[in-house]
Amino acid sequence: MILELNEESWLDLFIPKVLSISLRLELLEPKSVLLILSFKEKYPTCSAKIDQFIDLYTKSEMRNTAFSSEESKINAQVIIELNLPSLCGVLCARLVHSKQEINLNILQEIVTVMKHFGIQVLEECLNAIVEDMLVYPLRQRIEAYTRLAGGESDEAKHFASKILSSIIRKFDNTSEDPSEECAQLLTFCRKNDKITEEMSIAKVLVEKITKAKHGHSLVQKLIKENGTECFWTGSGLRLVLEHCYKLLYTAASNVNIPIDFDLGVDSTSEWVFKHVKIKCKCDHCKSVKKFLKSNDMEFSFKEKKDARTHVETILNGIDDIKRETIKHGSPQTLKLTKIRTTLEAKKAIVTSAETVLKQYIEYATKSDQKPQARPASESVSSSTTDPPTKKVKQ
Repeated sequence: MILELNEESWLDLFIPKVLSISLRLELLEPKSVLLILSFKEKYPTCSAKIDQFIDLYTKSEMRNTAFSSEESKINAQVIIELNLPSLCGVLCARLVHSKQEINLNILQEIVTVMKHFGIQVLEECLNAIVEDMLVYPLRQRIEAYTRLAGGESDEAKHFASKILSSIIRKFDNTSEDPSEECAQLLTFCRKNDKITEEMSIAKVLVEKITKAKHGHSLVQKLIKENGTECFWTGSGLRLVLEHCYKLLYTAASNVNIPIDFDLGVDSTSEWVFKHVKIKCKCDHCKSVKKFLKSNDMEFSFKEKKDARTHVETILNGIDDIKRETIKHGSPQTLKLTKIRTTLEAKKAIVTSAETVLKQYIEYATKSDQKPQARPASESVSSSTTDPPTKKVKQ
């Protein structure tokens, strides 16, 4: 309105009024700050007052950083127009201002400021913000990385490399099965020809993935995204395949390692426990026998305490049936879960495991025969021996 009226006296009333009240200036929309800044050129006599306003705005934003407020609206344009790289920390703080998720929309704003002031000016801010990102789920950090790594500017790639380094350095993941996130990250690297990054991630996964079921799940997701011929020698994906092969082979061969997952091989009796014998012929034990002969993995036995105690006594010493009492509700529930701990329990799935292991070898062989297969700069194998290919001992 002041600009439309073209009357300097209105500005003389407006600016002091803004300065005299205790406004939280960080709540101002960026376009409002830029508009007030534009008055400086149109009304030179008000320059001192406008400078005072900008000074108060800057201090308000800097306090915002100190107290980790979530309400700043500062953007790259304001920082560049004010020529105040000291406000870059405020913008970076906006990236992780929420306790629930990373504000991915701020990524490009940070890159814009980097392009204007230079990477070195923001280096300290980037280091701090990457550390702050470690508390967020792996999925969100991967999304931040892929958004930046897909850019063409040096600034975006520099920021992306810092995020990836932090992911590799601290690959902690709270989800039960990390294969979804891992496959997403590896697939991005493969499709964007990031060979070095693919290998670095694969080496971390070899250290972090210790369960056969997670390894098998990862291989299946990689195949879904990249096909069965993506595991050529020298690639990060081949390193992952060999590691998952060894995990599954060891689990199928070792009586002390359970295989508690579906291998995805056609079978109707993978969870039928014929080896568990119950001699009691009471009705309660009959229901347990029915569960053992089925392909179900869990059974909820909701009966009175005497019946639950009886069943637990009957199952005492049977390692392949996990027992857990669910105490809420009346009567309470005895939850029975099938697990493959003993060698006898594994016999039903050993054949399926052998089929999957043969598939892994076939994936590797066909991948090396693929015309576009190319070796990486270093070998994927940490040992001098090839993965075992002999039949799993039953």
